[in-house]
Amino acid sequence: MIAANKFWEVQKFLVLSNHQYNPQSVLMSKKVWDSLSAADRKIIDDAADEATQTQRTEARAAVAANLELLNKTGMTVTQLSPAEMNKLREKMKPVIEKYTASVGEATVKEVQAELAKLRR
Repeated sequence: MIAANKFWEVQKFLVLSNHQYNPQSVLMSKKVWDSLSAADRKIIDDAADEATQTQRTEARAAVAANLELLNKTGMTVTQLSPAEMNKLREKMKPVIEKYTASVGEATVKEVQAELAKLRR
């Protein structure tokens, strides 16, 4: 969005906080899913896994290209240090706690476990 909307025309600085990730979702009606054979479900699962990997590869390539473009336009791009990222995570704890009940504790634990794996 930053590169596509030419933010460099109106702002000189950008901080990469990685506070958001916008994956693409594959959705299907449960009614339709339940009507499929095991073989058809496997085909869809395999295709979704392949699409996931392709989307991640393409998204990461786009981020790299956009950062290169932003740097070329003169925008100052700053990546937060691990210590600064930890400060942000600490600030988010009350928000996560507040919404855990409505989202579900199991879901929050699963997401936090995945995030911990990605941060290694």
